[in-house]
Parts: sequence; C-alpha cells; structure tokens
Amino acid sequence: MEEADRSNKPITRVSFRIISSDLDPYLVTQALNLTPDHAHRNGDYISNTNRSTYKQGLWSINSKLSKEGSFSGHLEGLLSILEPVQEPILKLGEDHTLEFYCGLFSYTGFDLSPDILKQIANLGATLGVAIYCS
Repeated sequence: MEEADRSNKPITRVSFRIISSDLDPYLVTQALNLTPDHAHRNGDYISNTNRSTYKQGLWSINSKLSKEGSFSGHLEGLLSILEPVQEPILKLGEDHTLEFYCGLFSYTGFDLSPDILKQIANLGATLGVAIYCS
C-alpha cells in the first residue's frame, strides 16, 4: 500500500485490468495491440524468490498521468487509449472480468462526470475504488 506524501496532496493510481483464471496475456496483447504494464497467468510465480503463485491471470495497463494528477484525468487518459479498441475489449469481456482499479490516497471525495461513467460502461467494465485516508 502506498502512503500519501507529507503534504497530504492526493495521490492517485489507476489501471485497467482484464482478469480470469484462464487468461492468456499474450492473446490479450495481440487482440488489443497494446503493451501491458503487468501481465501474468494463473499459476505463475508471484516473484522469483517466492514460491506463491497467482490464482488468476491478469493483463493490466496503468495510467501514465503523474500520481498527483486528478482521478478523472487518470480515467480520461486510460479511456482515450482503450476506446479505439472497444470492440476487442467487449469480446474479451465475454469470458474475462474487465475493471478499472483505482487507489486514492488522502482523498476526501471525488466527482466523476456522466461522460466518464458512460465511457466506462460502454467498455463493459466495472469501476473499483479504494480510498486510503491518512
């Protein structure tokens, strides 16, 4: 878990994830023609020094906005990358979970425009938000 800096500025982390027990990250990369920031298969080792394995496959891209960027700005940036490949994403969503995973540190609240919410819904994705207050 990441903590906010000492100035209590909000810190935001946002990623788009595709998850399932039988996910093949290579096939997702080919279908979307996007390079993931992280990908693994069910059963892959969590790290080279750990014998624990992942229980789900995952393909994920992260927002490229600075961690001090606004929550909506992070989502808008990811949506601009994902909307051109909406059809393959919807196809992947037939067999896999699609989600925006958001970590908000030192937030007291946020607003999202109807346009952003509609764009997320049009991708067939859920929006998960974890808020960590210091």
